[in-house]
Amino acid sequence: ADSASKTYDGTALTASGYTYTGSLAAGDTLVVTVGGSITDAGTGVSTVTSYKVMRGDVDVTSNYTFGASIDGTLTIDKRNVTLTSASGSKEYDASSLTNNSVAISGDGFVDGQGASFNVTGSQLDVGSSENTFSYTLNDGTNADNYNITVETGTLTVTPYAEVITITADSASKTYDGTALAASGYTYTGSLAAGDTLV
Repeated sequence: ADSASKTYDGTALTASGYTYTGSLAAGDTLVVTVGGSITDAGTGVSTVTSYKVMRGDVDVTSNYTFGASIDGTLTIDKRNVTLTSASGSKEYDASSLTNNSVAISGDGFVDGQGASFNVTGSQLDVGSSENTFSYTLNDGTNADNYNITVETGTLTVTPYAEVITITADSASKTYDGTALAASGYTYTGSLAAGDTLV
């Protein structure tokens, strides 16, 4: 029986073909039926389920000696799927940077199958962090049919672009034996909404 292989696509893999060794008498025809089927990733067998030798409409199988039939192998390979959360960047603005997009690449999911995503990555302050996420396969999506790789994007917050300049107040008085101090200040530039200069 023939062997066959393919990448998982949600449909059955079968093999109906065959080869044989030996020879037939002139005018005789070998008629073979091969069965076997697998749908999910893994291996199975294709098997010779019946055979006969025909001369026209007459079965002449009894005139031949047959050895044991040999099974073929049916192989369905897993689909390779990569899930990648998006990257993003922005200037600090006192609000968290998020990006809920997740890209699906590689072989992708079979039509009608897939996953839902919960993206939890967040970056508030200046710096970088992974855009972390989790996923749940949809009903009818069998994890055993996929090699799933998870990759995370990077969320980056850059420093606030405007320069803040703080100027301490000046003060003066006539000498009176006590210390002269100045606690006030002014500044130029603006702060991100909700931030306070202390």
